[in-house]
Amino acid sequence: MIIDELSALFPQVHFIDCYMTPTMRKSISPDSLMRKQLYEPLEKCEKKPKTAAIIGCDRATDEASELVKIINSAGFELLDITKCKTYEEYLSMAESSLNITYISTAKPSGEELEKRLGTKHLYLPCAMAMMR
Repeated sequence: MIIDELSALFPQVHFIDCYMTPTMRKSISPDSLMRKQLYEPLEKCEKKPKTAAIIGCDRATDEASELVKIINSAGFELLDITKCKTYEEYLSMAESSLNITYISTAKPSGEELEKRLGTKHLYLPCAMAMMR
């Protein structure tokens, strides 16, 4: 009710429902829900070819990582919410032709954007080998 009232008063502002109370979550963790809801304002639009977005991270992906190196060497522009300086830059993430998640709590974000915006999603979980 509050979101509806605020949205009517301020139509230019995106208000997002995002409960962090674990007892209210039955199918998705509060962390996953927060990451998913973070992209709720993105709207379906024409996709920019050769553009990839890293979705659901609250810290920048290391520029020296293999993932970033592969994306850059393939000639893709890399989008990441942690690099957005303006709200317009954030909204332009909807133009990505490929969304990548690599942490498990971000996977629902990529899946939701694939359903809602039609953006191809790749879940690339990190693997670590311990060697002695």
